[in-house]
Amino acid sequence: MSGRLAVIELGTHTARMLVGGWGAAPGVLRETLRDRVYVRLAEGMRSNGGRLSGEALDRAVAALRGFRDRAGASGVERFVVIGTGVLREASNGQDFLRRLAGATGFRLRLLSGEEEARFTASGVLWALGMGKGPFVVFDLGGGSTEFMIGGEAGTEVFSVPIGAAVLTEAHFAADPPLEHEIEMLRRAVDRATEPILKPARGASPRLAGTGGTAVTLAAMLHGLPVERIDVSTVNGLRVEKPALTALFEEMRRLKVSERARMTGLDAGRAPVILAGTLCIMQVMEHLDASVMTVSLSDLLEGILMDQLKGEKHAS
Repeated sequence: MSGRLAVIELGTHTARMLVGGWGAAPGVLRETLRDRVYVRLAEGMRSNGGRLSGEALDRAVAALRGFRDRAGASGVERFVVIGTGVLREASNGQDFLRRLAGATGFRLRLLSGEEEARFTASGVLWALGMGKGPFVVFDLGGGSTEFMIGGEAGTEVFSVPIGAAVLTEAHFAADPPLEHEIEMLRRAVDRATEPILKPARGASPRLAGTGGTAVTLAAMLHGLPVERIDVSTVNGLRVEKPALTALFEEMRRLKVSERARMTGLDAGRAPVILAGTLCIMQVMEHLDASVMTVSLSDLLEGILMDQLKGEKHAS
């Protein structure tokens, strides 16, 4: 098989699609279509006994059908559809996936946290041209955060069930959030991330971040409007800790509706950006990192390259 392939990820807060194939030069991907839709799978999950809701299913079905129709109209016939984040944690996750498959016709594969971390790191390291290490690559999603830590002894991967959407749902009731809510969220992030990151701190690893929060923060700090966000404008942007801290202090005093008017931040991400920002601040703190390099290329590119290599070897 050859030609273009559509890779779709159904995540906790966002569903995304990347359509592409190999370019003319060896090892170069040719992207032909990229799309995303906010599906908010974690919305109401905490008050629903850890179960994904019927409304979340409806949003997921609509998103996947829209992706299928849009990619199909451009001639794509092969789709790889994967699930991540809160789908691993939900008590009705497997039933949700079965119902989703019945409604869309897609065979959806649920990635383990380790698989997600490895595919994501593959896409980021390829996009940024990063070497063997020392490095820390992380992907902050809506329901989980994946880490790959590389050094002289090899690589380790971790997945922790914290993300911008689930942390917002669990800890922020007021708008803007109260001081004690922010502190409780900070403690939750520290409990999950400090044991993983502290051992890597002494090696002064290069830090690379991906996911909606990391990309959005880079866009905000570099004055990049939402409509101009793509791999050519985002990959390689640097986020410095003092500027990130100042941005957090500004956003924490704003209501969601006020945040949504800030350059680089769209209305769909405004409710969860504060929790996501605090997560990244704590990651940088535990690594004693002053700079994070951002990549829009991530899990989707990692899976796309893996699938295309498999096709090449099978041909």
